[in-house]
Amino acid sequence: MPPESAASPNETSSFQWPASPVSFALLVAILAVLVRTYAPAGDPFEVYFRNYLRTQGEGRGHRIPARMYQLGQRAGAGIAGILDDPSASAAERVAAARLAGYTRDTSLEERLGKLAAPQEDPFVRIAALESLGRLGGHLARSVLDSALQDPDARIRSAALGAVQRGGDRGLAPVLERHAREGMPEEKLAAIEALGRLGGPPSRRALWNLYGSQPNLPEILAVKRALLALETPLSREVETLEPGAERYLPARQAFANTRLRRRLETKLRTLLTYWVEDRYQSEEESCDSDGTCQGRLRYYRDLVRRKTSLRLEPEAFFAVGPSENGKVPREPVLFVRTTWLIRNQVRFQSLSLVRMIGSDPAVFPVRELGFDTFAAPNGASTEEEHPKDFLGEVLRVRGNLSSHDLEVDVALPLREGLRVETYRFEGGVFVPAEKS
Repeated sequence: MPPESAASPNETSSFQWPASPVSFALLVAILAVLVRTYAPAGDPFEVYFRNYLRTQGEGRGHRIPARMYQLGQRAGAGIAGILDDPSASAAERVAAARLAGYTRDTSLEERLGKLAAPQEDPFVRIAALESLGRLGGHLARSVLDSALQDPDARIRSAALGAVQRGGDRGLAPVLERHAREGMPEEKLAAIEALGRLGGPPSRRALWNLYGSQPNLPEILAVKRALLALETPLSREVETLEPGAERYLPARQAFANTRLRRRLETKLRTLLTYWVEDRYQSEEESCDSDGTCQGRLRYYRDLVRRKTSLRLEPEAFFAVGPSENGKVPREPVLFVRTTWLIRNQVRFQSLSLVRMIGSDPAVFPVRELGFDTFAAPNGASTEEEHPKDFLGEVLRVRGNLSSHDLEVDVALPLREGLRVETYRFEGGVFVPAEKS
């Protein structure tokens, strides 16, 4: 009899090697993960930091910022040790200053504030500013405010980027000042930063810039930033400065599709009546002149065709006091209409629409019709306006109720954008004289 401790041939052992190569590879992978996770491999912070330094933030180094956040206090202590070490190289200080923002350790703020001082190396200062923006502590606002006025353009650019990443809405007045007084390229960055910050302070700053920026790039940047903001609350409109006498843009949301379609139907009807009135006036005054007969046929064809209507994405709310001292609640928006004949554009109109209650009132701002698309001599401005015949509404200034409203329209030409201004006078828009 064999001893009881010996295994019989029919019994299986407690461990068997995998029968297939795939199972064996899977087992090796599991063992490698266990060894990597639990085997002692030195200080994790040192491992991650040296890897980040070696790859210069590229390759596998892009995962290290997340590791710094996971390490918590150990990462903060390691970074503090490098920043306090006088023998640390410039590359080590830059890497430590940049990674400090990912630790969320606000105890590093004072060290970063000192590294952002003017006497430090510019690359160290830039890294410190980036981390201060991410940390967003009590020192960040004063340090970034000072950096935005630094004579070095690289420092100012880094401070603008830090403001965007940090999301400190208390810096909106600082950005507004920078958008007015900074260099041209920095003005655009400051306006973009305001749009990213969001909130009532940024909206107020952008509205102020919207009414005062003289240059076309800044106007377009402010418009883009405003349209990216959320729809303003009614209390925001009520708390605007009472002395402001202009219309300011705000996104007009049509959450209800039925209301939007109802509005489009009303506008299409009004604009069709407007073309019919032109046709009737031409019919009454037309004689045997060929040009007059051609114009008559032109408007008759327009009346018979369907209209393509497009609402512009921006609307405008009156923020100045009206004649009775109350802020009007009727928004003002712009409508672009296109008449198609045989799949060709034959008429375009850009109109201002004021909502009086639930009913729209249409005021044409700029239009292109017979003289552009159906001139007897075959002339056309298609070569002159290749992108958009009517251009783009840039800015609206003034007060509609007092008839001092002005609309700036940018027209795309071969040589660039040209701005035309139209003034609301006697219930209609007329070209404003250039000063």
